Amino acid sequence: MKPIVRIAFRNTQRQRKRSFLLGGAIAFGVLVITIINAFTAGMIVNVKNNFSFIAGGHIFISGKELSDSGRVITAINDTAIVDESLKLVEPFVKKVNKRSSSLAQLIFGSWETNHTIEGVDWQKEEELAAKLVITDGSLEGLAKPNAMVLPKPIARRLGVVAGETILARLSTITGQQNVGEFYVTAIVEDQTNFGATSAYVHLDYLNDLLSLNSGSYQMILLFLHDMATMDQVSNVIYGYLKEHAEVDPRVQLDLYMGSNKKEDAEKEEEIYEAERKVMAQIFGGGYMNDEEPWEGTKFAVMTLNDFMQPVMAMVGILNTVALVVFLILLVIIMVGITNTFRMILIERTREIGTMRSFGMQQKDVRNIFLWEAVFIGLGGALSGLFLAWVIMTVVGFIKLDGYPVLQFFMNNGHFTFLIQPASVIMNLLILLVMTLFAAYMPARAAARLRPADALRAHY
Repeated sequence: MKPIVRIAFRNTQRQRKRSFLLGGAIAFGVLVITIINAFTAGMIVNVKNNFSFIAGGHIFISGKELSDSGRVITAINDTAIVDESLKLVEPFVKKVNKRSSSLAQLIFGSWETNHTIEGVDWQKEEELAAKLVITDGSLEGLAKPNAMVLPKPIARRLGVVAGETILARLSTITGQQNVGEFYVTAIVEDQTNFGATSAYVHLDYLNDLLSLNSGSYQMILLFLHDMATMDQVSNVIYGYLKEHAEVDPRVQLDLYMGSNKKEDAEKEEEIYEAERKVMAQIFGGGYMNDEEPWEGTKFAVMTLNDFMQPVMAMVGILNTVALVVFLILLVIIMVGITNTFRMILIERTREIGTMRSFGMQQKDVRNIFLWEAVFIGLGGALSGLFLAWVIMTVVGFIKLDGYPVLQFFMNNGHFTFLIQPASVIMNLLILLVMTLFAAYMPARAAARLRPADALRAHY
């Protein structure tokens, strides 16, 4: 076997230009799909990290209570049960944040718009402040109890600039109307680029406007040491809460693509209603109860993965498109490999006849051609991986602060490329299989040449 491999490797050096062109085409295909896969994998990590700072954590625990009037009040007053559940996952938890939120009508002069206000403890959420891209004003004004950090699209819609005061009309947890005055200390870019960035205010001030009891809050948010444990930790918390209190079923905020069938329409309506109630808890909304009455606090548990399903679907589509492009490139390369090896067969016909006349078996001739294809494929693949690594390293060092709309997909102004060994191995296996398939027919034809006919051939 070793002589066969050595002969095959030597043959790749005989026509270096031809081998270089074939390997270069393979390298280009590997380079493209490696960069795209690494980019999407890194983008998912960056989006999760950035969204976790905007949302306040990786796991979200919200609570609701039922008032005497039948209205659902979004609040966690029974903190003891939550505290006990958190003790079970304490080694996995890096930080615990508490927030409240409300959908408010923001008013400035004759202009108004509806937007979500998040109550934040700025002393505990220093990472959030570091992630905000400030376009006007500064965070020094956070010393004011009624300070507000306003997203740029909302500020533009209202015509407000940093240093001015706006009004916010909102509903208390019992459904009463209340108005608060906020000082706009800073205007920041919409980190998500989808209009999902909330206006941030002090937690205590918002709790007063919402008429929350002292020490209460609407949501507890957990930052984990490792995002990979997100589902595991959330399942433990949910299991404990389900055993000791009322809980809502787990809901995944996903894009449901239904058909026109009646049963699909009914399923879509059920999904929408469940999502609406969960989102009402998360963003501080209230609604009249249409469920079976309960006592005490009813909890809901969600994770960052539940919010990320639309993004994951988009990334999955992008990876699928990249794989299709890679396969198309490989098909084109396969045609080139097949034609090239047919030319090699013609050029080496007499050489094959000589080797066969000295006793070389048919399978050995075939294996020489196949090993040549393997060496060219591996050489091109390794070159493509190396070039992809160089390009990703260079691009990763470039800081793109001048593009705020991309910040949500980057890590501190840098693109992140995350090479996944599983996808690289899969791509290499696909490449090798298709390369061997392309070279097999010429290799078989070479093996079937009769020695006497091959020696007499003139081309």
